[in-house]
Amino acid sequence: MNNIRLTVFDIFSYLIPGLSYLLLIPYALDFGSCPELFYVLRHLSTFSLLAIAVIAYMTGFVSDAIAEAFISRITDKVLGDLKTRVLTNFNTDNPRDALPEYHFASIYSYADVYVPRARDKADQMSAMKGLASNLSLSFMSFALAAGIYSLTSVSQMHLLKTIIEIIAALIISAILMYRADTFKRWSHTHLLNAYVRRNRLRPQTNLPRPEQ
Repeated sequence: MNNIRLTVFDIFSYLIPGLSYLLLIPYALDFGSCPELFYVLRHLSTFSLLAIAVIAYMTGFVSDAIAEAFISRITDKVLGDLKTRVLTNFNTDNPRDALPEYHFASIYSYADVYVPRARDKADQMSAMKGLASNLSLSFMSFALAAGIYSLTSVSQMHLLKTIIEIIAALIISAILMYRADTFKRWSHTHLLNAYVRRNRLRPQTNLPRPEQ
């Protein structure tokens, strides 16, 4: 089961965003249109496709940590601190179980031992969060690359098309950024609710609270 979860996580968080980088950046730098790039991919050998998959995986792996830090910083600035928002909503919905604070590592470890289904669900949400934040960064990178390239190489005839593509990429990036924040909030909230539900059914005073 652990291997299955790891494989799904890898595909969603690393491979797919990595492929988006390999397609979007060459397109932004005018190495070919999307149909031309897909035409090249369709006529590559199996070995070449495997090599591209490995490169895409490595690209997604490296960009994942960057995307996590960068996208989280932006959403926290725009929407407010995520833990504060999660805790405020949780305490509003569960006034008798209100917590002064919590640590994600603590509630995740708790779920890992006592509520494995909740941990599995949180892992799925985290995978979707990683996918959304990494894709958001890839579209942002596309907009940046296209913007720099347009200043030096794009003709006036293609300038409007490039501007539209940049605006569209930034809009998509913003939507994915918001979705990444949503999946992360759901992951935290799901684990907090699992903690509360289990302690209501089986209260144990010797178990650490999430803030410890």
